[in-house]
Parts: sequence; C-alpha cells; structure tokens
Amino acid sequence: MIGRTKLVAVGLAFGLVFAGAACSTSDAAEKLTEKAIENQSGGDVDIDSEDGTVKYTDENGNETEMNVDGSGASLPEDWPADLAPPDSVTLISTGTTTVDGVKTMTVLGEADASVADLGEGVKTQITDAGFDITQDTTSEVTGGGYVGLTATKGDQELTVAIASGSTDDSKATVTMTLADKS
Repeated sequence: MIGRTKLVAVGLAFGLVFAGAACSTSDAAEKLTEKAIENQSGGDVDIDSEDGTVKYTDENGNETEMNVDGSGASLPEDWPADLAPPDSVTLISTGTTTVDGVKTMTVLGEADASVADLGEGVKTQITDAGFDITQDTTSEVTGGGYVGLTATKGDQELTVAIASGSTDDSKATVTMTLADKS
C-alpha cells in the first residue's frame, strides 16, 4: 500500500509540475502542493516548476528525482563521477533506494546517438573507472539494438542497458544501476 501511495503521490506531483509550467505556478502554489502530497505519502516532496523536477524522499531516506520538462534530472548524490553517463545523455529519472542496508542507485536517460556508439563509449568508461566487465551482450534487430553490460568493482555491481526501438534507432535509452553487493 505504501508503494502505491508513493507512486500516486509522485505521479500527482508530475502532473502538477506540467500544469504549473503551463500556468507559471507561484512558489506558494508549489509549497501548498508539496504539503498536500507529503500529507498523503508520508515522505518529503520538492517541486521545482522552473527546472521541471520533482524530488521525492520517503520516510527511510530513499530518493527519487524525475525531470518532466526534458532538461534533465540530477545524478544521485553518491553516484561516482567517473560513471556519469556520457554528455549526450539527458537524464530523465534518477533514484536511490536502500533495502536491508543494501544501497541501489539508478539513472535513466536518453540520447540522440546509436546504441553501438554509446555501448562502446560506456564500455571504455566502465573499465577506465576500474570496473571489470563480467557480462557483455549485444543484439541487433531490424530497426533497433541492445547492449547489456554487468561489471563489478570491490563490493559494487554496475548493470547497464542501452536500447533503441524499432521506430527510431537514432534515439537510445540508457539505464545504469549501481548497487552494493548484498
């Protein structure tokens, strides 16, 4: 039930940011909306209609940030600088979750680039950051492609998925998840 409440609260916040962007929402309206969502979800909500972001922090300190205007979300606070997605990637959503002491950070973005080019660049970046690639999968299908990587370094595991769909193979979706090994 708590997960559903969080999802509804964050969804409502995104809708309000879109509406606010169209109506030039005032700071007072943002604060009122934040408080209403916080009262329903039990977490902390920060809406910034100027930069199009909504940040939700639950009662356990887990954070989710989403960008709804296309200008990009921010990397999680503890995300290693040497694993920042390539400059061509615009972040859409980021999140940090800790469950039973195991921290997981995820970033989701998109880029106007080919899967193959992004994949090669990310592979180099991962190894330059000291990670050992333990799994490397590439798939080409008509109108799209996929690169999947898993890499480890010490007590961390990085999973990367880069994909394009059959409708536009020049736009790729990039997901990177960095987790403590349990």
